Amino acid sequence: MPSMELPAAVQEKLIELADENSQLKVEVQRLSAKLSSRDEILNELEEENLQLRNKLKHGQAGDPKLEALQRKIVSLEATIEEKTLSSCRMAEQIKALTASLNSANSEISELRKVDSGGIPEETILLEPSNNVDLERVQEERDDAVFELQRATHRIAALEAEKNDYADRAEAASTEARDMARHNKDLREQLHELEAEVAASRTNTGIASRGNSMFAEFAEERLKLEDDLKELYHKYNALRKENSQLANELDEARLLALRRGRREETHRCRCQQLSAELVELRGRVRTLDDRLAIARNDLIDKSIKSSGIDALLKSSYKSVKLEMESLRLERNQLRDERDELFDKNASLNAQTPAERQARSTESFNSRMPAPPSKTPLNVPCGTPIHEDQQRS
Repeated sequence: MPSMELPAAVQEKLIELADENSQLKVEVQRLSAKLSSRDEILNELEEENLQLRNKLKHGQAGDPKLEALQRKIVSLEATIEEKTLSSCRMAEQIKALTASLNSANSEISELRKVDSGGIPEETILLEPSNNVDLERVQEERDDAVFELQRATHRIAALEAEKNDYADRAEAASTEARDMARHNKDLREQLHELEAEVAASRTNTGIASRGNSMFAEFAEERLKLEDDLKELYHKYNALRKENSQLANELDEARLLALRRGRREETHRCRCQQLSAELVELRGRVRTLDDRLAIARNDLIDKSIKSSGIDALLKSSYKSVKLEMESLRLERNQLRDERDELFDKNASLNAQTPAERQARSTESFNSRMPAPPSKTPLNVPCGTPIHEDQQRS
């Protein structure tokens, strides 16, 4: 009594569903680990906020600059709390998605057990006296075929639900990356505010030492500080543009992954540019550190020296040269962004026809064969046809 085997297409589809479910489980675990790391970063940021608040309490109470900085710090803390709440919500959504995936896996395993159980089919030798048994066996076989088709449709529905969960998980991971990037920017702003508080204290100490020669030097120093502030604002604009470019590259990468999910990932141009963007971000951070060091050196020189010297001018020129190099890098990034936009536009122009062709091919491959009813008026004494047994 050989057991009835599943079609090869159904077995392959079950194997693919099991592999994709395992991959989704690994992805959910990775996202939960990332969220835990983001929570640790937020805790460190809150500790730094407490330290900065304690430092501000010991500062001058009547300074308007300090009051403005305190208000800005309060607003940043509120923003951090909002981002923390959104991170918690994302963690809950990931847990819900994990539960849904587990339920889908359990349903698939139950369907596989039902399908693998099979219905025993006896080898029937038709004789003139057993027409009733022949009709009964044929009806049982037809029922088994219909049950198999119903299980196939159920598997297709579960696959569609799994794809929906995968898209939602990708959207959740993208939002988590955006939140992490925003938290990093907030941390950098807090460090900048701390540096500005230290600089304001130093400036108030310097202004109390006024004399005629030092007043002239203080005017020149104020001009240099204005120039440095202008350079700093330009640097902030460049950093925002770089972050915007990074976001656009992430969106383009997400679109490329959704468009060709089974293609090789190393062929994507976005991944080739990601390493270059990481290197450029590192260079921008080093330039930020060098600008801060140059500013502190200018303040120290203004305290120690009694007039304008050649070192101050040379350091100012070096800062200008660094800003020129930064502008050149910004122009290069803009050119790369324009090229990427052109490629993305060409891909978007080609995607509708290709997507329609792929959807029709996948739909035709997933459509099960129509149920073949075995005629009941088979003449007695003839065996059942081989292709009917396969159906």
